[in-house]
Amino acid sequence: ISFVSVNMVHSDVLYVYNSTIGGNSSGSGGGGIIFSVGNDIPVALKIRYSTISGNRTDVSGGGLLLSKPVGNAEILSSTIAQNYASVGGGGVSILYGQTYVGWSTVAGNSTQAGVGNGLDIHAMATLNLQSTIIANNVSDANSSDFSGNFHADYSLLKNIGQSIVTGS
Repeated sequence: ISFVSVNMVHSDVLYVYNSTIGGNSSGSGGGGIIFSVGNDIPVALKIRYSTISGNRTDVSGGGLLLSKPVGNAEILSSTIAQNYASVGGGGVSILYGQTYVGWSTVAGNSTQAGVGNGLDIHAMATLNLQSTIIANNVSDANSSDFSGNFHADYSLLKNIGQSIVTGS
C-alpha cells in the first residue's frame, strides 16, 4: 500500500485522497479496500484523485468491496484498474448502500466467475454514474462489465450485459 493521504477527519467519514492502493490481496473480499463498519453507524467513504490497481481477492471486490449496510460511497476523479476477484466485482463489488462514481475510469479488471467484471451491484445497493468510463473488464466466463442495475449520465459503458440502465 502506498498512501499519500488517508485521513479520518470526522468519525463519520473516511477520506482517501491522492492515494495509490495497489498490490494487495485478501482471502475474504476487498483486495484493495473493504469498507464495512458496524451495521447501525452511518459512515461515508470518499475516494478522490486516487488509483486502486493490482489488487486481488479470493471472493468479491478485487479493488473495492462496499459491504456497509448504513452509509454511502463517493468515488471522484479516480481509476480502478487491473484488479482481480475470483467470484465477482473485479473492480468494485457493492453489496449495500448508495454509491456515486463521477469522472472516473473502471477498466481492465477481471473475474474468474464472470459476475460483474468491472462492477458487481447487488439488489440492496444503488449506483449512480456521471461522466465515467466502464470498459474492457474481462473474465474467463466472457460476461459483461456489469452485473446489477444502475443509473448513468454522460458515461461510456462498453458492455452492460443484462443490466438495466436508466439515465442519459
